[in-house]
Amino acid sequence: MGIGRSISTLRHVEAQVAARGRSVSISKLVGTVHGEFELVTGTPPPGAGSRLLRPHDHCEIGVPLPRNAQHTFDCGQRVGSGQGLRWQNQTAVDWFRPYKGSFDYSYITATNERFATKPANFHIYVTPNIDSDNTAVSTNPCYLSVFGLVGINIACSLRFYNRTLDQVSATISLTNTTSIDEFSGTCPCRGGVVNEIDVEMFCSTTSNLIVMHQLTFAETRTTSQPASSGTALYASSTRP
Repeated sequence: MGIGRSISTLRHVEAQVAARGRSVSISKLVGTVHGEFELVTGTPPPGAGSRLLRPHDHCEIGVPLPRNAQHTFDCGQRVGSGQGLRWQNQTAVDWFRPYKGSFDYSYITATNERFATKPANFHIYVTPNIDSDNTAVSTNPCYLSVFGLVGINIACSLRFYNRTLDQVSATISLTNTTSIDEFSGTCPCRGGVVNEIDVEMFCSTTSNLIVMHQLTFAETRTTSQPASSGTALYASSTRP
């Protein structure tokens, strides 16, 4: 998708701060500015050779998309037929990552090295500046928020590994047994690029069956939004 360039009339309503209960599309504003830049300078506007928007995955099967979701994974009814992300009877000494289907794959070798011969579980484009090197509104590093629904029969530990950053998330403890367990956590991220992310599971016993029913990676205000560099956050600034 190329960058928009237009010198059509720009009305005030298309540039003013949005009022409560309505929204304003920025595409015409951006297109007008770029068109005027090209008209005055005789050169293409900055970014004309790159995409204005980057595609990202939303869901595997049609499901309602949560607000600000960058990726939503939902196996639906196919879980019962052996589809989805599954872990079953892996050894109790390593972390494992799943394949789609009933196959398990050890992601940690005896020398504590990760295999890189298989594709990452998820490829997620993260908005520029939402980066774990930046401080979020919560005063912590910027992260993707992760929410999920998993079926388990044994207590296990779950974490997310970002190949792009070579960083691992904090560990999430799954303690409910013989039930469906909801969980939430965070995942480190790099803004402005596609992040390659794996989900890893560790269980202290081999008598286990874990199935990931739903998994959502989202950009949220508290966890993901970089802290304001000005004197006030946008949400508290005076509107014109």
